[in-house]
Amino acid sequence: MAENKGFTQLKADLKAEQLQNVYIFHGEETYLRSRYLQQVRQLLIPAGFEEFNDHHLNGKGLSVQALTEAVEAMPMMAQHTLVTVEDMDLFKLDEGQRNALIALLEDFPEYCTLIFLYDTLEYKRDGKMKKLTAAVAARATEVEFTQQGRQKMQKWVRRRFAAFDKELDSPYNTYKYPGLPAGPICCPGMDSILAAVYPNETDYFYFAAGKDGVNHFFKTYNEHLAFINSDMYQPD
Repeated sequence: MAENKGFTQLKADLKAEQLQNVYIFHGEETYLRSRYLQQVRQLLIPAGFEEFNDHHLNGKGLSVQALTEAVEAMPMMAQHTLVTVEDMDLFKLDEGQRNALIALLEDFPEYCTLIFLYDTLEYKRDGKMKKLTAAVAARATEVEFTQQGRQKMQKWVRRRFAAFDKELDSPYNTYKYPGLPAGPICCPGMDSILAAVYPNETDYFYFAAGKDGVNHFFKTYNEHLAFINSDMYQPD
């Protein structure tokens, strides 16, 4: 499945550390959405200053005037503010509120990043509201978090856990604390010891992981080599 344009833009923005002013986050992949929201927050808000610069609003019943006040609040001891609004149905606002929202989008403060989060509501433009549709298209980046294919999700999770392993504050984390760890590691259990002492009789001497999520076993080195040079092989 091809990546949507907004998702690609968000990743590029995070990599460049230069975010857009307005995003709309929606879609069924909620875990991925929360992870990218966390990355946005970490980029914009210095630790210890969340209370002053990280604003969370419930969109149900929220007026555009209250939203504008949050957006225009100046950052304190930071360069940016972040405003997240959950489940505000933009295309069900009355005409006066829609016009106020359009005015906000057209004169948006540079120091603020606003994210509309669609969690329990489905995000859908209403083409009949041409002015608001045009303003959203011109001023906001729509990011749809769709369900990822198995291989893509496996690679993403593997990268995340690899980074987490290096950051984990533990005496067993030799990325952070060089030298021997605090105690034994990789200790085999009794089943593993018995399996080594009393191995099953088999002609298989080689194995490799496949992209299908299964370990494949081979009797000869040539069979093993052919597999790891094929498109089926899943490197670590």
